[in-house]
Amino acid sequence: MLPPGPIDFLKLDVQGAELMVLRGARSSLRRTAVVHCEVAFSPIYRDQPVYPEIQTELAGHGYYLVDLFPTGTYDYLTESAGHATDRLLWADAVFFRESDEVEVLAAQSLIAAAMYRKPTLAEHLLGRASGAASTSGDSQQ
Repeated sequence: MLPPGPIDFLKLDVQGAELMVLRGARSSLRRTAVVHCEVAFSPIYRDQPVYPEIQTELAGHGYYLVDLFPTGTYDYLTESAGHATDRLLWADAVFFRESDEVEVLAAQSLIAAAMYRKPTLAEHLLGRASGAASTSGDSQQ
């Protein structure tokens, strides 16, 4: 169980049980800024959900895909018995939660820049955070 309060970053790599974990973490997902999740494009384990199911689940919680980082590939069986990494088997998928909350946008900006080397995404999120901060400041006056 996760402690109460905001969660900046949640990493899931649970050998094919990612969808089960996500479905059991609904309250945690409402307060999580970024989910980094291993996803499969072909099942590796019995009854393993594949990428579209993970993406659909997270989209239902307001998350959008930021990037995929391929980590596992394999080759096709051919007559030549050649080896190549022609087919994506699994990857790490990074999802950010859509939000107008300053704290969430600031956390996402830092994570985008420091972990994923996405400077324009970080700048975009900081700009949104700055706008949200000035709007909330106006409403408090």
